[in-house]
Amino acid sequence: MKRVNSQQIEHLYKFTHQHYVEYYDVQTELVDHLANAIETHWQTFPNDDFETILQQEFRKFGVCGFSDVVEQKTKQMRKRYNRILWQHVKTFFSPPKLLITLLLFILIFKALSFFTQTYWVLAGIMSIWLIGAIILIRFNYKLRKKGPDTKKWLLKEIIFGNNIATTSLIFSFQINSQLIIQNTENIENLFVLVGISAFSTLFYIVTYITLYYLPLKSEVYLTQTYPEYQSLCTNS
Repeated sequence: MKRVNSQQIEHLYKFTHQHYVEYYDVQTELVDHLANAIETHWQTFPNDDFETILQQEFRKFGVCGFSDVVEQKTKQMRKRYNRILWQHVKTFFSPPKLLITLLLFILIFKALSFFTQTYWVLAGIMSIWLIGAIILIRFNYKLRKKGPDTKKWLLKEIIFGNNIATTSLIFSFQINSQLIIQNTENIENLFVLVGISAFSTLFYIVTYITLYYLPLKSEVYLTQTYPEYQSLCTNS
């Protein structure tokens, strides 16, 4: 049976890139699909031209081209990322990390309960978080630049892409928090104190995992998701 050769495979990679598929893992999935479709076509029409068949197969994707495939893969990888994220969040609510969570919660709760000027306590909590987030974003940026691979991977883009989302969150959170704390002199309701303390604790934990832990362990998750990742990075 007539097979797609290595040069044609390379052409398929270029073809997917020309049609706005940037991520290597999505390109590979499309290349496998197109190569199989072309070889299946050759079983019946072995003399048909490679490029002609390729254009026929591409038209089957509709007017949006490969964009639907990219969107579907992005949703799939975001679900995987969210599962990984919440797996790590849950570890902070079971031993031994539960102790860290409780200490952080108690520290925030005591600070809010002890000081009469809640404005300064909330401002301090938000300022510490802001400074920490900026430091982690800088660390994250340097870590990404050290990466050995030259190809773009969808999961890696999602892991490191949260920097942009978190940066936007920082500024919006700071603006909104200023409106809150300016109108807050003191908090005496126990349930409100517990709620603010719990939310602040969770916010600190998620920020740490999103901006530090997951990027630091990104190579592990990329290797688990893409078996070929390590070998391609070594050869690049």
